[in-house]
Amino acid sequence: MAHPAEFFIKYLLILGEDISIDAVNSNLDLYGISQVNGNLIDGYKAEVTKDQPKDFRPWDKSHRPSTSWLKKKRLFTLVHPDKGTEEMRDKILSNPRLRENVERLILGNVSFLEASHRLAKIGTPVSDVAIAEYRHYFWNTGVMGISDWARYIERDSTKRTAASKSSYSLAMMGGPEVAMYRIGIQKQLDSKKIMLEVQSELYHTFLETRTLPLSAKKVEMLTGLARGLARIDERVQAGDTALQETLKKFEKFKVLHGKKSPPSLLELAPTGSVSDKSRDEILTSRA
Repeated sequence: MAHPAEFFIKYLLILGEDISIDAVNSNLDLYGISQVNGNLIDGYKAEVTKDQPKDFRPWDKSHRPSTSWLKKKRLFTLVHPDKGTEEMRDKILSNPRLRENVERLILGNVSFLEASHRLAKIGTPVSDVAIAEYRHYFWNTGVMGISDWARYIERDSTKRTAASKSSYSLAMMGGPEVAMYRIGIQKQLDSKKIMLEVQSELYHTFLETRTLPLSAKKVEMLTGLARGLARIDERVQAGDTALQETLKKFEKFKVLHGKKSPPSLLELAPTGSVSDKSRDEILTSRA
């Protein structure tokens, strides 16, 4: 079992050895993150104490052993915030609506640059660095597998609605296109690409159906899938034919060129060349 805010929890644990699980969960609640159980906290505590420097001074940026340890544990920018971390706090953590959109995009595996660009298009600008920081500390898909996310969303203690949980699951399973669509980002659709994706999906469904025991239902399903594949193939072929006809129209155009010969070097450089040769020198070299 894992938790998406693993690194934020570890940050809380280095604030003091006596920090309680209630204090950790209160901080998670404050930021709209689901609570963590005691067993997981015990594991995180062991990780942040086993090789901690003896004279640990996390707030002292000039203390090299402490800063090196923080960087090794990937906690440095939360202890010593940079511009990206501050933007993450000011824009994402303080704006629940934007935070939900960022979380869905991260779950959909949308790149940080793409997410930043698309969010700006719908009026909520935030940098890719801030999104990366949020992903690292609060919504880390790198430490969570699909089964971990399924359990996390199902047991979410932040009182998300069923519809909200469903949109998170759809973003995770549907990928970037679904994640962006679910937060209101409209993209120009490529009809041929859509048809090819549907064709691929139908074909693999056909292969799966073929493994079923022989029955009237199986024959009916295979027949329906075969017809669907044939219709899509016809549409794709028709689109390719239309494109070829358009290209043939362009083949009718020819580029006309003049009959004149190109000018000589003497005409281009009557008084010399870039090599500072005189007209007589040029004539001599040509002779």
